[in-house]
Amino acid sequence: MSNDFVVYRYADILMMKGEALVRQGRAAEALPLFNAVRERTGLPPYIASDLTLDEIYAERGREFVWEGSRRQDMIRFGKWTAARDFKDAEADNHTELFPIPARVMTNNDKLVQNDGYTN
Repeated sequence: MSNDFVVYRYADILMMKGEALVRQGRAAEALPLFNAVRERTGLPPYIASDLTLDEIYAERGREFVWEGSRRQDMIRFGKWTAARDFKDAEADNHTELFPIPARVMTNNDKLVQNDGYTN
């Protein structure tokens, strides 16, 4: 039996769907999804021109601040390798993937280690 399970908040579902719609150029359809999340917090609603990818990235940072999803957001929005407080910019993006654990590599000789990591 495993005690690992994934929990998604409804706000995350709404924001993921809204982000997908914005990426498709359908910001007007995404507007009610983001505004439903903002209404709960008492913040003013967005208008369609507010829904840029940078604003969605910032909103996700505010909404999910201590929930452990920021790394994936940073990778998805292309900000993982950029410089930020106390971290220089990375020359490549190999850290977007984790290394394959040594015991897994030992058990399966057909695996090839992810780029940027040694065997």
